[in-house]
Amino acid sequence: MTTSDRAGNFFHTCFNQDTETYATRFEAYCLSGVKNRVSEEIAALKAQCTAGILAQLNDLLAPTILSKMVYSDFFTQITLKHHIIYENWPVSKFCTPGKLTLLELRRLHHVLSNGPPLFRYVSPTEWEDLDLDALQSRHDTISPTAAHPLVATATSIPSASTGSSATVDDTTGTSNDNATTNPAGGATDPSGLNATTNSTNGAPVTSAPLLPQPTNLPPPRGGDMLTLDGGMVVRPRERRRQWDAGLTKEQKAAMMAVRNAEKAKKSAGRASGSASGSNAPQE
Repeated sequence: MTTSDRAGNFFHTCFNQDTETYATRFEAYCLSGVKNRVSEEIAALKAQCTAGILAQLNDLLAPTILSKMVYSDFFTQITLKHHIIYENWPVSKFCTPGKLTLLELRRLHHVLSNGPPLFRYVSPTEWEDLDLDALQSRHDTISPTAAHPLVATATSIPSASTGSSATVDDTTGTSNDNATTNPAGGATDPSGLNATTNSTNGAPVTSAPLLPQPTNLPPPRGGDMLTLDGGMVVRPRERRRQWDAGLTKEQKAAMMAVRNAEKAKKSAGRASGSASGSNAPQE
């Protein structure tokens, strides 16, 4: 308490804050220093900006409620689906507040608190005249992590050696040209069928695999390819459950019979080995 307002006016004029706020900050500086104080301010601004951005967007999306803000794919997930664009973005990067500097966080927080809204709903009439290509280009320029989905396509090209159809994967650049023509004429060796197109020389051919392949398997990884050995699937142990989930009851029963036969064979081998060892003459 002071008997005059001059002290309060002094702090407000010189530091743009009241006496109590100045005293609190001065005490915090004396106790922890500038570094901890800045870290606390950054953490607080990040939390406030994150909550403010999500709140503004959910106000326009109501009754739909987002639990997490989308930055990298905002154009696809928000603009194209809900006709909402962002405007008046105060910093040079459209990204999560966690990637902004202290000055950028202060600027963003000021706009969220006192500035115009950051998001706007585009009416159907305006949407028809909206240049989506320019809007996406602006988003890709301002967003450092803009998502560009890679479309994996397969292109059929003629094979120079056999004239058959081959498939080239654009993502890996590998060719699946496995078709071979029987030089005896006319007939085609089934083992040379293209595994992807099931065709030779452009003619469709129907062939059944040794074992029906499940359709819900995750893509194989390097060193984790699936092969066939006499009709028995050979695969790493950690993928067995995923593979079995895609088999029918008959296939599971057949594979369990093979596994049990292998276990019985191993058990018999160990039993015979131990028996021969026990019957060996002792010196």
